[in-house]
Amino acid sequence: MDNDGDIAQPPVKKTSAHVKRKALTKPKDFKTAKGGCQPGAQNFGHEESLCLLKFVQNKLPIGGASWDSVTAAYNKWAVLHSYVECDRKSLKGKFDA
Repeated sequence: MDNDGDIAQPPVKKTSAHVKRKALTKPKDFKTAKGGCQPGAQNFGHEESLCLLKFVQNKLPIGGASWDSVTAAYNKWAVLHSYVECDRKSLKGKFDA
């Protein structure tokens, strides 16, 4: 109680609901991620897809080592025919699609 006979209220503790938040600002040179492929990435062409299928048919890959041999054969063909080399993940992803 205070001197007037009123019951004193405890001080109000500010919680996050009582605090105004400042809006997040982006730096001027900040670019948002758009997802998708890397800039300059190419899709598989018809000839590349047929070649991949040929190597898969010859090797019939089941595990990682088999896909490594498909990747090596495909990349050897790609270099000889002026196509971009691919990693195992992208070749397997193309085949699974």
